[in-house]
Amino acid sequence: MKKIGVGLLFAVVALLFAACSVAPIFNFEGDLETAREVPDLVVPAPNAMGEVTAVLNQAETQLTVSGTFSGLTGPAQAAHVHLGEEGIAGGVVCTLSITNAASGTVSGTCPVMVDEQNPVDSGTINLEGLRGGDYYVNVHTEANGSGEIRAQLEAAAGDATE
Repeated sequence: MKKIGVGLLFAVVALLFAACSVAPIFNFEGDLETAREVPDLVVPAPNAMGEVTAVLNQAETQLTVSGTFSGLTGPAQAAHVHLGEEGIAGGVVCTLSITNAASGTVSGTCPVMVDEQNPVDSGTINLEGLRGGDYYVNVHTEANGSGEIRAQLEAAAGDATE
């Protein structure tokens, strides 16, 4: 009987350690840069830059995005969260609010689901894809309608799973 109790104790401790090593990622970030745009810019924007952060709520159902940008070729026309790996253009998943200026802010909240199969059509981010770096934020201008600055959403330092 003593052997069963000790074995059970070791099994519980092992499960606890395993659960701790796969903690979810809650924070994402990225630098808004012209060099990340796909396709290349129509009109050069040598001073365009910015940064975004995105926080996944604890229930893993909502992503809150915020950021700043500056130096655009003209007023920001739109901003979105897109589905697409680094270097690949993708469809819009979630529309963000912007200040309509060459320097300003971007913000918004997007729904998230664990098993979302068609994020572009549903407007809902797939959780596994988010954790895998499959989403980016894009700020669009009149001169660069397909996007002027882009930030790939990546796990923030200290938030990556082990």
